[in-house]
Amino acid sequence: MECIGIFPDMKRSIEFQAEEEPYVLTIHYEERPQDKKSFHWQMEKKAILLLCLTENADRVEWTYPEGQEERRFGCDREQAAKRIGVKETGDIGRFAESESNVQHHKNNV
Repeated sequence: MECIGIFPDMKRSIEFQAEEEPYVLTIHYEERPQDKKSFHWQMEKKAILLLCLTENADRVEWTYPEGQEERRFGCDREQAAKRIGVKETGDIGRFAESESNVQHHKNNV
């Protein structure tokens, strides 16, 4: 996760639910981000990149505690396809076909 910049300074755990569809990759942060707006903007970008790189993931979610509650957010393949401008959700994987494509989308999604 550090290689794509998923908030390496924040403690987290990662879970991948692949027992039944939709397959969901969840990043659980142990603390609430200081700047929630910026955090969510960056996480959405990273979620899109993870969906491009992870062929069998249908959705990427992220959570963090807020008081006694757990806040949950996410991005699925359909949202990712719209964001990067492709018509079919299956086409988002082409953005991970080369290292230069990954670097471009890491910086520009």
